[in-house]
Amino acid sequence: MHLKNRSLICPGDGGTPALAPVYDVPSTVPHVPADTLALSLGGGRTFTALSAPRWKVFDNRARLTEPAAMKAVVETVARVNDHWWTLPERDAVPMLVLERIDAHVNAMTPILNSCAEQARRC
Repeated sequence: MHLKNRSLICPGDGGTPALAPVYDVPSTVPHVPADTLALSLGGGRTFTALSAPRWKVFDNRARLTEPAAMKAVVETVARVNDHWWTLPERDAVPMLVLERIDAHVNAMTPILNSCAEQARRC
């Protein structure tokens, strides 16, 4: 039932609860360096295969508008890189864990950014 996990964000001011943008996404990267994705994406489970062709397969299977999905991948990568490196919480993370996550972000950025060129061609 992994895909049915949901979480709500309840604002402290008593406002309307909203569906959380992500839920249940702990990283195994610092602890299991050779780990794979929990669920397949476009027919594969390796992180390094998450390039534009794999996202295109996913888009087609999910009947998504390919340029929009590719754009979302590139925008997410940009947001991660805009925020990850300056989070104050980094000071509380053990150095080995931080180094492994940093290396993963650095390795995945160019792979995922391959979607930018694919989106421009659509």
